[in-house]
Amino acid sequence: MNHEELVEMCEEHDLNLDKMEDLFQDLENDGMEDDILEIAQEMFTNDLIDFEVGKYRFIDKDEIDNIMINDLVDDSYNLGAFNADFISEVTDLPQDMIEVLQAAGEFEMIGDYVIDHDLIGDFQDGVVSQDGYGPHFAHYDGYCTELAYYYYFRIK
Repeated sequence: MNHEELVEMCEEHDLNLDKMEDLFQDLENDGMEDDILEIAQEMFTNDLIDFEVGKYRFIDKDEIDNIMINDLVDDSYNLGAFNADFISEVTDLPQDMIEVLQAAGEFEMIGDYVIDHDLIGDFQDGVVSQDGYGPHFAHYDGYCTELAYYYYFRIK
């Protein structure tokens, strides 16, 4: 995609040209120049929030926390499988109690507790503070790459 095409697309979709130039420069720097047109088309049709192109997932920085929280809420079993020490820090439940529940396979019960007591925001914040976004979103290698206004993750 040349600069004139980029300007035209930004005008057509009422997008910030500087933002898009930064994004495309980042993509070129990461060796994804062959996918730029497809990525641009996906961004325009998906409101610039969350989309996949090829083996990558792109998520808008302003929406990533909400998307991650929604993912976590949808999987109470996985919430209960986190490290007992971490769960204890977030919930103030005794670590030994969490360990007993986990040993009994009651992961979903622990996750439901986190959700039911409205601790999911603190939980998500703790996960990001300790591990970043990569382990949650990048199923392929766990890495998160920050672009101008997006994070992207290899998922395949």
